Amino acid sequence: MDDDLQLPTYQITIRWIGRIFCIVLFLLMGAFFVEHLSLASTQSGEIASGFVLNLLFHFGLLCGYLVSLRWEKVGSVMIVLFSLLFLIYLRIPRQFWFFFLTFISPVYFYGYVWFRQARLDAD
Repeated sequence: MDDDLQLPTYQITIRWIGRIFCIVLFLLMGAFFVEHLSLASTQSGEIASGFVLNLLFHFGLLCGYLVSLRWEKVGSVMIVLFSLLFLIYLRIPRQFWFFFLTFISPVYFYGYVWFRQARLDAD
């Protein structure tokens, strides 16, 4: 967050929009994660194969949102990686791209700031 002082005001605003998206997606996906956990606790004995692995990918996605609030590049890689693993493992063929693009939406805003900063550094 210290590098915010070197950026123009509009880039700081765009970066904060990305952070707000991370918080909103963390809350929404966190509610979905809690619902999955409650589903696992109420099932009588038998849990579907791979359910734990799916929860792990889901948890990694949630951690990626939190990590990107402090370290944007590391968090962005985690978001992209774990959202791909989570969605591929869920096997959602028709809605895959919609959900994938929704899950990685904070990365767009971070990427825009990085792109603009790289162009400013090159000039």
